[in-house]
Amino acid sequence: EFPLGVRAQAQYGGNGDAFVTKLAASGNRLEYSTYLGGHSEEGGAAIALDHTGSAYVTGYTLSSDFPTLAPLQGALAGASDGFVSKLGPAGNALVYSTYLGGRLGDSGAGIAVDSSGSAYVTGSTQSSDFPTANPLQASFGGYSDAFVAQLSATGAALVYSTYLGGSFADYGNGIAVDSSGAAYVTGEVYSADFPTVDPAQAAYGGRGDAFVTKFRPGGASLEFSTYLGGSGGDYGQGIAVDPNGSVYVTGFTYSVDFPVKNPFQALYRGSNDAFVAKLGEPQPVLDITMSQADYTSGDTVAAREFRVRNPTSRAVKIRLRVWLKDPMAREIDLIETGSGGALWLPAALDVDLWQFDSRVREPRTGLLLSEDRNPFVVR
Repeated sequence: EFPLGVRAQAQYGGNGDAFVTKLAASGNRLEYSTYLGGHSEEGGAAIALDHTGSAYVTGYTLSSDFPTLAPLQGALAGASDGFVSKLGPAGNALVYSTYLGGRLGDSGAGIAVDSSGSAYVTGSTQSSDFPTANPLQASFGGYSDAFVAQLSATGAALVYSTYLGGSFADYGNGIAVDSSGAAYVTGEVYSADFPTVDPAQAAYGGRGDAFVTKFRPGGASLEFSTYLGGSGGDYGQGIAVDPNGSVYVTGFTYSVDFPVKNPFQALYRGSNDAFVAKLGEPQPVLDITMSQADYTSGDTVAAREFRVRNPTSRAVKIRLRVWLKDPMAREIDLIETGSGGALWLPAALDVDLWQFDSRVREPRTGLLLSEDRNPFVVR
Protein backbone atom coordinates (compact mmCIF):
# COMPACT_ATOMS: atom_id res chain seq x y z
CA GLU A 1 0.00 0.00 0.00
CA PHE A 2 1.28 3.45 -0.90
CA PRO A 3 1.80 5.48 2.31
CA LEU A 4 -0.94 8.06 2.76
CA GLY A 5 -1.38 10.83 5.29
CA VAL A 6 -3.71 13.78 4.98
CA ARG A 7 -4.80 13.52 1.37
CA ALA A 8 -6.79 15.05 -1.44
CA GLN A 9 -7.46 11.64 -3.06
CA ALA A 10 -7.65 8.59 -0.81
CA GLN A 11 -8.17 5.84 -3.40
CA TYR A 12 -5.80 4.44 -5.99
CA GLY A 13 -7.19 5.19 -9.44
CA GLY A 14 -5.58 2.23 -11.19
CA ASN A 15 -2.86 1.41 -13.73
CA GLY A 16 -0.43 3.86 -12.14
CA ASP A 17 -1.22 7.13 -10.39
CA ALA A 18 0.77 10.26 -9.80
CA PHE A 19 1.36 11.10 -6.15
CA VAL A 20 2.20 14.22 -4.16
CA THR A 21 3.93 13.87 -0.79
CA LYS A 22 5.17 16.37 1.80
CA LEU A 23 7.60 15.24 4.48
CA ALA A 24 8.14 17.02 7.78
CA ALA A 25 11.34 19.04 8.10
CA SER A 26 12.82 16.24 10.21
CA GLY A 27 12.13 13.77 7.40
CA ASN A 28 10.70 11.18 9.79
CA ARG A 29 6.97 11.63 9.14
CA LEU A 30 4.51 12.60 6.43
CA GLU A 31 2.77 15.96 6.53
CA TYR A 32 0.55 14.77 3.71
CA SER A 33 0.63 12.20 0.93
CA THR A 34 -2.00 11.70 -1.73
CA TYR A 35 -2.81 9.89 -4.94
CA LEU A 36 -3.53 12.00 -8.00
CA GLY A 37 -5.07 10.10 -10.88
CA GLY A 38 -7.96 8.45 -12.67
CA HIS A 39 -8.69 4.91 -13.82
CA SER A 40 -5.88 4.79 -16.38
CA GLU A 41 -2.20 5.79 -16.21
CA GLU A 42 -0.65 8.96 -14.75
CA GLY A 43 2.87 10.12 -14.07
CA GLY A 44 3.96 13.07 -11.99
CA ALA A 45 7.01 14.78 -13.50
CA ALA A 46 7.73 18.02 -11.63
CA ILE A 47 6.64 20.08 -8.63
CA ALA A 48 7.01 23.70 -7.47
CA LEU A 49 5.93 25.63 -4.37
CA ASP A 50 4.64 29.15 -3.83
CA HIS A 51 5.18 31.33 -0.75
CA THR A 52 2.05 29.90 0.95
CA GLY A 53 3.26 26.31 0.70
CA SER A 54 0.80 25.39 -2.04
CA ALA A 55 2.18 22.73 -4.39
CA TYR A 56 1.95 22.90 -8.19
CA VAL A 57 2.37 19.63 -10.07
CA THR A 58 2.62 18.67 -13.73
CA GLY A 59 2.93 15.40 -15.61
CA TYR A 60 0.83 13.30 -17.96
CA THR A 61 -2.47 11.44 -17.82
CA LEU A 62 -4.25 8.87 -19.98
CA SER A 63 -7.40 9.01 -17.84
CA SER A 64 -10.69 10.52 -18.95
CA ASP A 65 -11.63 10.82 -15.26
CA PHE A 66 -8.49 12.54 -14.00
CA PRO A 67 -9.55 14.78 -11.08
CA THR A 68 -10.23 18.33 -12.29
CA LEU A 69 -11.36 21.46 -10.48
CA ALA A 70 -12.06 24.85 -12.09
CA PRO A 71 -10.17 23.66 -15.18
CA LEU A 72 -9.18 25.66 -18.23
CA GLN A 73 -9.54 22.33 -20.11
CA GLY A 74 -12.07 20.00 -18.58
CA ALA A 75 -11.72 16.87 -20.74
CA LEU A 76 -9.02 14.54 -22.02
CA ALA A 77 -8.42 15.66 -25.60
CA GLY A 78 -6.33 12.79 -26.95
CA ALA A 79 -4.33 9.68 -26.21
CA SER A 80 -2.51 11.45 -23.38
CA ASP A 81 -2.59 14.99 -22.06
CA GLY A 82 -0.45 17.01 -19.76
CA PHE A 83 -1.99 18.13 -16.51
CA VAL A 84 -1.43 21.02 -14.10
CA SER A 85 -2.74 20.67 -10.54
CA LYS A 86 -2.48 22.95 -7.52
CA LEU A 87 -2.89 21.60 -4.00
CA GLY A 88 -3.52 23.85 -1.00
CA PRO A 89 -0.91 24.13 1.77
CA ALA A 90 -2.48 21.34 3.83
CA GLY A 91 -2.51 18.96 0.87
CA ASN A 92 -6.05 17.81 1.58
CA ALA A 93 -7.77 19.63 -1.29
CA LEU A 94 -7.21 20.78 -4.84
CA VAL A 95 -7.26 24.51 -5.57
CA TYR A 96 -7.45 23.82 -9.30
CA SER A 97 -6.63 20.95 -11.64
CA THR A 98 -6.75 20.88 -15.41
CA TYR A 99 -5.85 18.90 -18.49
CA LEU A 100 -3.52 20.57 -20.97
CA GLY A 101 -3.26 18.99 -24.39
CA GLY A 102 -4.54 18.28 -27.87
CA ARG A 103 -5.66 15.22 -29.81
CA LEU A 104 -2.32 13.34 -29.79
CA GLY A 105 0.33 12.76 -27.14
CA ASP A 106 1.15 15.58 -24.71
CA SER A 107 3.08 15.57 -21.45
CA GLY A 108 4.10 18.12 -18.83
CA ALA A 109 7.73 17.85 -17.73
CA GLY A 110 8.70 21.01 -15.83
CA ILE A 111 6.88 23.58 -13.71
CA ALA A 112 7.70 26.84 -11.92
CA VAL A 113 5.62 29.45 -10.10
CA ASP A 114 6.04 33.21 -9.75
CA SER A 115 5.36 35.47 -6.78
CA SER A 116 1.74 36.04 -7.85
CA GLY A 117 0.95 32.31 -7.93
CA SER A 118 1.01 32.00 -11.72
CA ALA A 119 2.32 28.63 -12.91
CA TYR A 120 4.71 28.18 -15.86
CA VAL A 121 4.82 24.79 -17.53
CA THR A 122 6.94 23.15 -20.19
CA GLY A 123 6.79 19.73 -21.78
CA SER A 124 6.26 18.16 -25.17
CA THR A 125 3.38 17.84 -27.60
CA GLN A 126 2.65 15.89 -30.75
CA SER A 127 -0.64 17.73 -31.24
CA SER A 128 -1.21 20.26 -34.01
CA ASP A 129 -4.18 21.53 -31.96
CA PHE A 130 -2.38 21.98 -28.65
CA PRO A 131 -4.08 24.88 -26.81
CA THR A 132 -2.24 28.12 -27.54
CA ALA A 133 -2.79 31.70 -26.38
CA ASN A 134 -0.81 34.75 -27.47
CA PRO A 135 1.75 32.37 -28.97
CA LEU A 136 5.28 33.22 -30.01
CA GLN A 137 5.06 30.20 -32.35
CA ALA A 138 1.49 29.48 -33.34
CA SER A 139 2.06 26.43 -35.55
CA PHE A 140 3.25 22.94 -34.77
CA GLY A 141 6.77 22.48 -36.12
CA GLY A 142 6.70 18.74 -36.70
CA TYR A 143 6.89 15.33 -35.05
CA SER A 144 7.14 16.71 -31.52
CA ASP A 145 7.51 20.27 -30.21
CA ALA A 146 8.32 21.65 -26.82
CA PHE A 147 5.59 23.86 -25.37
CA VAL A 148 5.76 26.70 -22.88
CA ALA A 149 2.63 27.92 -21.10
CA GLN A 150 1.81 30.39 -18.35
CA LEU A 151 -1.44 29.87 -16.45
CA SER A 152 -3.29 32.60 -14.63
CA ALA A 153 -3.12 32.58 -10.83
CA THR A 154 -6.55 30.93 -10.68
CA GLY A 155 -5.59 28.28 -13.23
CA ALA A 156 -8.70 29.06 -15.25
CA ALA A 157 -6.98 30.72 -18.22
CA LEU A 158 -3.78 30.78 -20.22
CA VAL A 159 -1.74 33.98 -20.08
CA TYR A 160 0.24 32.58 -23.00
CA SER A 161 0.88 29.18 -24.48
CA THR A 162 3.17 28.50 -27.39
CA TYR A 163 4.91 25.84 -29.39
CA LEU A 164 8.70 25.93 -29.31
CA GLY A 165 10.38 23.81 -31.93
CA GLY A 166 11.63 23.13 -35.41
CA SER A 167 10.75 20.61 -38.07
CA PHE A 168 11.86 17.52 -36.15
CA ALA A 169 11.52 16.36 -32.53
CA ASP A 170 11.96 18.81 -29.64
CA TYR A 171 11.14 18.40 -25.94
CA GLY A 172 10.89 20.80 -23.01
CA ASN A 173 12.19 19.28 -19.78
CA GLY A 174 12.79 22.05 -17.24
CA ILE A 175 11.60 25.59 -16.57
CA ALA A 176 12.42 28.44 -14.19
CA VAL A 177 10.99 31.94 -13.74
CA ASP A 178 12.63 35.13 -12.47
CA SER A 179 11.17 38.01 -10.47
CA SER A 180 10.10 39.86 -13.64
CA GLY A 181 8.09 36.92 -14.98
CA ALA A 182 10.64 35.93 -17.62
CA ALA A 183 10.65 32.17 -18.22
CA TYR A 184 13.78 30.08 -18.82
CA VAL A 185 13.42 26.69 -20.49
CA THR A 186 15.73 23.78 -21.20
CA GLY A 187 15.27 20.46 -22.92
CA GLU A 188 16.45 18.53 -25.94
CA VAL A 189 16.19 19.24 -29.66
CA TYR A 190 16.68 17.22 -32.82
CA SER A 191 15.81 20.08 -35.17
CA ALA A 192 18.48 21.93 -37.14
CA ASP A 193 15.99 24.81 -37.49
CA PHE A 194 15.13 25.23 -33.80
CA PRO A 195 14.47 28.95 -33.15
CA THR A 196 17.59 30.77 -31.94
CA VAL A 197 18.10 34.38 -30.84
CA ASP A 198 21.50 35.83 -29.85
CA PRO A 199 22.76 32.27 -29.37
CA ALA A 200 25.87 31.18 -27.51
CA GLN A 201 25.82 28.27 -30.00
CA ALA A 202 24.04 29.02 -33.25
CA ALA A 203 24.31 25.65 -35.02
CA TYR A 204 22.91 22.23 -34.22
CA GLY A 205 25.72 19.96 -33.04
CA GLY A 206 24.11 16.69 -34.14
CA ARG A 207 22.37 13.62 -32.69
CA GLY A 208 20.39 15.78 -30.28
CA ASP A 209 21.41 18.97 -28.48
CA ALA A 210 20.32 20.59 -25.27
CA PHE A 211 18.74 24.03 -25.62
CA VAL A 212 18.37 27.05 -23.35
CA THR A 213 15.68 29.63 -24.14
CA LYS A 214 14.57 32.77 -22.31
CA PHE A 215 11.08 34.18 -22.87
CA ARG A 216 10.46 37.81 -22.06
CA PRO A 217 7.56 38.44 -19.62
CA GLY A 218 4.27 37.80 -21.35
CA GLY A 219 5.82 35.27 -23.72
CA ALA A 220 5.58 37.41 -26.86
CA SER A 221 9.29 37.38 -27.69
CA LEU A 222 12.58 35.69 -26.88
CA GLU A 223 15.47 37.35 -25.08
CA PHE A 224 17.80 34.58 -26.22
CA SER A 225 17.65 31.00 -27.43
CA THR A 226 20.63 28.74 -28.02
CA TYR A 227 21.72 25.22 -28.74
CA LEU A 228 24.05 23.62 -26.20
CA GLY A 229 25.82 20.49 -27.34
CA GLY A 230 28.44 18.66 -29.32
CA SER A 231 28.43 15.97 -31.98
CA GLY A 232 26.86 13.33 -29.74
CA GLY A 233 23.55 13.38 -27.91
CA ASP A 234 23.04 16.14 -25.33
CA TYR A 235 20.02 16.59 -23.08
CA GLY A 236 19.03 19.53 -20.87
CA GLN A 237 17.11 18.38 -17.80
CA GLY A 238 17.06 21.07 -15.12
CA ILE A 239 17.38 24.86 -15.06
CA ALA A 240 17.64 27.65 -12.49
CA VAL A 241 18.16 31.42 -12.58
CA ASP A 242 19.84 33.69 -10.02
CA PRO A 243 18.84 37.27 -9.07
CA ASN A 244 21.40 38.66 -11.53
CA GLY A 245 19.84 36.85 -14.48
CA SER A 246 22.54 34.22 -14.89
CA VAL A 247 21.16 30.84 -15.96
CA TYR A 248 22.28 27.45 -14.65
CA VAL A 249 21.57 24.27 -16.61
CA THR A 250 22.24 20.60 -15.97
CA GLY A 251 21.68 17.45 -17.97
CA PHE A 252 23.77 14.74 -19.57
CA THR A 253 25.90 14.37 -22.68
CA TYR A 254 27.38 11.71 -24.93
CA SER A 255 29.60 14.25 -26.71
CA VAL A 256 33.39 14.23 -26.47
CA ASP A 257 33.26 17.80 -27.80
CA PHE A 258 30.57 19.21 -25.52
CA PRO A 259 31.32 22.95 -25.11
CA VAL A 260 33.31 23.53 -21.91
CA LYS A 261 34.61 26.74 -20.37
CA ASN A 262 36.43 27.16 -17.05
CA PRO A 263 35.62 23.48 -16.36
CA PHE A 264 35.80 21.57 -13.11
CA GLN A 265 36.15 18.45 -15.31
CA ALA A 266 37.51 19.17 -18.77
CA LEU A 267 37.39 15.68 -20.29
CA TYR A 268 34.55 13.38 -21.23
CA ARG A 269 34.84 10.20 -19.15
CA GLY A 270 32.73 7.88 -21.31
CA SER A 271 29.22 6.51 -21.80
CA ASN A 272 27.26 9.57 -20.69
CA ASP A 273 28.48 12.35 -18.41
CA ALA A 274 26.47 14.88 -16.48
CA PHE A 275 27.11 18.51 -17.32
CA VAL A 276 26.61 21.79 -15.47
CA ALA A 277 26.69 25.08 -17.37
CA LYS A 278 26.22 28.73 -16.41
CA LEU A 279 25.13 31.25 -19.03
CA GLY A 280 25.54 34.95 -18.32
CA GLU A 281 22.88 37.57 -18.88
CA PRO A 282 23.47 39.21 -22.28
CA GLN A 283 24.94 42.72 -22.09
CA PRO A 284 22.32 45.41 -22.71
CA VAL A 285 22.71 47.34 -25.95
CA LEU A 286 21.71 50.87 -26.92
CA ASP A 287 20.79 50.72 -30.60
CA ILE A 288 21.18 54.13 -32.25
CA THR A 289 19.83 54.89 -35.71
CA MET A 290 21.96 57.17 -37.88
CA SER A 291 20.82 60.78 -38.25
CA GLN A 292 20.60 62.71 -41.54
CA ALA A 293 23.53 62.20 -43.90
CA ASP A 294 24.26 61.87 -47.58
CA TYR A 295 25.26 58.56 -49.11
CA THR A 296 27.89 57.87 -51.71
CA SER A 297 28.83 54.27 -52.41
CA GLY A 298 31.65 53.24 -50.12
CA ASP A 299 32.01 56.65 -48.47
CA THR A 300 31.94 57.20 -44.74
CA VAL A 301 28.54 58.03 -43.32
CA ALA A 302 28.94 60.17 -40.21
CA ALA A 303 26.30 60.64 -37.55
CA ARG A 304 25.48 64.00 -36.10
CA GLU A 305 25.99 64.84 -32.47
CA PHE A 306 23.89 62.91 -29.96
CA ARG A 307 23.05 63.14 -26.33
CA VAL A 308 22.98 59.59 -25.04
CA ARG A 309 21.87 58.46 -21.61
CA ASN A 310 22.30 55.04 -20.06
CA PRO A 311 19.40 54.62 -17.61
CA THR A 312 20.51 51.20 -16.37
CA SER A 313 22.74 50.25 -13.45
CA ARG A 314 25.16 48.43 -15.75
CA ALA A 315 27.56 49.44 -18.47
CA VAL A 316 25.98 49.03 -21.89
CA LYS A 317 27.33 48.63 -25.38
CA ILE A 318 26.41 51.30 -27.92
CA ARG A 319 25.84 49.88 -31.37
CA LEU A 320 25.36 52.12 -34.38
CA ARG A 321 22.88 51.02 -37.02
CA VAL A 322 22.08 52.37 -40.48
CA TRP A 323 18.75 52.08 -42.25
CA LEU A 324 19.11 51.43 -45.98
CA LYS A 325 16.17 51.49 -48.34
CA ASP A 326 16.57 49.89 -51.74
CA PRO A 327 13.63 51.03 -53.90
CA MET A 328 14.39 48.35 -56.48
CA ALA A 329 14.01 45.60 -53.90
CA ARG A 330 11.20 47.43 -52.09
CA GLU A 331 12.63 46.49 -48.72
CA ILE A 332 14.44 48.08 -45.80
CA ASP A 333 17.61 46.49 -44.45
CA LEU A 334 19.00 47.14 -41.00
CA ILE A 335 22.79 47.15 -41.29
CA GLU A 336 24.86 46.78 -38.13
CA THR A 337 28.16 48.59 -38.29
CA GLY A 338 31.53 47.24 -37.36
CA SER A 339 33.87 48.23 -34.56
CA GLY A 340 33.56 51.90 -35.44
CA GLY A 341 30.09 51.91 -33.91
CA ALA A 342 30.91 49.81 -30.86
CA LEU A 343 31.46 51.97 -27.79
CA TRP A 344 30.86 51.47 -24.10
CA LEU A 345 28.84 53.79 -21.90
CA PRO A 346 29.29 53.49 -18.11
CA ALA A 347 26.29 52.91 -15.90
CA ALA A 348 23.88 55.77 -15.15
CA LEU A 349 25.83 58.36 -17.12
CA ASP A 350 24.80 61.12 -19.53
CA VAL A 351 27.20 61.76 -22.40
CA ASP A 352 27.03 64.73 -24.76
CA LEU A 353 28.31 65.10 -28.31
CA TRP A 354 29.47 61.61 -29.14
CA GLN A 355 30.58 61.35 -32.76
CA PHE A 356 30.06 58.04 -34.56
CA ASP A 357 31.59 57.07 -37.89
CA SER A 358 31.11 53.89 -39.82
CA ARG A 359 31.20 52.60 -43.37
CA VAL A 360 28.22 51.12 -45.14
CA ARG A 361 29.14 47.52 -45.87
CA GLU A 362 28.18 47.44 -49.53
CA PRO A 363 26.93 49.83 -52.24
CA ARG A 364 23.19 50.49 -52.14
CA THR A 365 20.92 53.00 -53.83
CA GLY A 366 18.45 55.37 -52.27
CA LEU A 367 19.80 55.67 -48.74
CA LEU A 368 17.16 57.02 -46.38
CA LEU A 369 18.13 57.75 -42.78
CA SER A 370 15.95 58.50 -39.80
CA GLU A 371 14.95 62.12 -39.29
CA ASP A 372 14.96 61.57 -35.52
CA ARG A 373 17.73 63.33 -33.65
CA ASN A 374 18.21 60.89 -30.77
CA PRO A 375 16.41 57.57 -31.18
CA PHE A 376 17.54 54.62 -29.12
CA VAL A 377 16.10 51.64 -27.32
CA VAL A 378 17.36 49.40 -24.56
CA ARG A 379 16.87 45.72 -25.22
